[in-house]
Amino acid sequence: MDSGKIDQIINKHNADAGSLIQILLEIQTENNWLPKEALTRV
Repeated sequence: MDSGKIDQIINKHNADAGSLIQILLEIQTENNWLPKEALTRV
């Protein structure tokens, strides 16, 4: 997953810490797993 797609998902949730689980779930749905790059970026 490229960083642009990760940023798009984060921005969709207004970078709200309260949306962390939803952001991670959305990334996982896109990739079928959570890449280290995504975890670091989030």
